[in-house]
Parts: sequence; structure tokens; C-alpha cells
Amino acid sequence: MADDRYLLTKVSETLLGAGGDRKQAERLLLEAAGRDPRLLKAMIAPYLPTIAARTVAGVCDRAKAANAAKAAPKPAAPAAGKPTPQRAARAGLSPRDLDTIVGQLGSRIGAVPLPGGLDALLRPAVQPKAGPRHEQSIRQIALAFARNRYDHPG
Repeated sequence: MADDRYLLTKVSETLLGAGGDRKQAERLLLEAAGRDPRLLKAMIAPYLPTIAARTVAGVCDRAKAANAAKAAPKPAAPAAGKPTPQRAARAGLSPRDLDTIVGQLGSRIGAVPLPGGLDALLRPAVQPKAGPRHEQSIRQIALAFARNRYDHPG
């Protein structure tokens, strides 16, 4: 009960010191808890049973996993060299299938969608119609290639 009043007093002091700013009050309260063991105890008292239970469970889980790893027989290491049918069956994929999958994934690795509609601006679904100057330029390029092909047959 006394710790509850003490905690309430300290929280009120930090809120006043922070001018009502909750984030600043949180920072000030954490700094004060680092200097004041009574404040720290009052803050964590409601959570202490859960913290203790989680800590004990974590230690027990790690100990159980370590014991299981020691007790488990280690599989015999396969001989290096040619692939065996057992290895192929374990892998489940042929080298060709694996290359295909990696090739497909490689095209998407690092691809990041453009933010906020920029993708639609840079890659419109409908291409705008070419203007008259563009059409004239393309025709001139095509004529130049055709003329070069007929003037200098391969």
C-alpha cells in the first residue's frame, strides 16, 4: 500500500516535470527508477510473478533442449562424393528443379514495390499514343535501316 502511494507520487512528479508530456514523463520515470530501488520495486511488483514464471520456464526449456541434444544419437555422416539415391530422396528436388526455382526467385529478390503510386506513373497500364514527331522519327530510322540493307547486301 505504501509502495502504491510512493509510485503514484513519483508518477505525478514526473508528469509535472514533463509538462504533461507522457513520453517525456516515461523517460524521466525510467531514469528515476535507475537511481531509486524503491521506485523500481514499486513499478515491477505487479509483474514480478509473471517475470519469475517466465524466467523459470525459459531455463527449464533450455535445459531440456540441451539434455535432448546430448541424448539424441548422431546420424552417421554420409561419405563425400557421388550423390546417393537416399540423398536425392531426402532432398526431394533434382538439381534441374532446384536451378529452375532459384532462377525464378532470383528475378524477384531485391525487387521493392515503388511507394505511393509511383509504380503506376512509371509503368502505366496503357501506353500513351505516340505523337506525330515520334512517328516521323521512327519512320526515318526504319528507312535508314532499309536503305542500308539494300545498298549493302550481306
